[in-house]
Amino acid sequence: MIINKEQKEILDKFNDLLPWEKGEILKYIVHHSMSEDEIEEYFIKGTGYVKYDDLDLVKEVIDNDLETEVLDEMSDYDIVEYLSGSYNARDNAKDLFMSIDSDDQADIIDDFTDSQLEDFVKSLKEKYANTVNLLLKYLLNDEKIEELKLKLN
Repeated sequence: MIINKEQKEILDKFNDLLPWEKGEILKYIVHHSMSEDEIEEYFIKGTGYVKYDDLDLVKEVIDNDLETEVLDEMSDYDIVEYLSGSYNARDNAKDLFMSIDSDDQADIIDDFTDSQLEDFVKSLKEKYANTVNLLLKYLLNDEKIEELKLKLN
C-alpha cells in the first residue's frame, strides 16, 4: 500500500487516538462510505464468517462424501437419537427393527418392562385383531385359542 504525505499524517493522528475513538471513527467511515451490501460483502463474507443457522450440515456432509467419517465419529446413541428425532422416525424404527435378525427382535420385545409389554399387547389387540389371531393360532392349538379368547374378553 502506497502512502502519500497526507495519508501518513492522517494515519499518525489516527494512531494517537484512544481505542474507543478509533472505533467510533471506523464506524463512521464504514457507515458513511459503504452500503449495507458492501459492508456485508467486505466485513462478513470477506472474513470467512459463516452463519451456521443457514448451513445445511447434512447436505454439506453428503456433498463432500463425508458420511462414513461422520458416522464413525458418532456414538450409537447419537445415531439413534438423530433417527428417532427425524420426521420419519416411525419408518426409521421399522427399518432398523426389520434389519436385525428374529432372535434380536425377540430380545427387544423380551426387554420390555411389564407395563410396556402390556401396552404393546393391548395395542396389538385393539388395532390388529387379525395379527393377534394369527399369533394365537401359531402359539396355541385350536382348543386353547377359544379358552384364551374367553379370558381376554
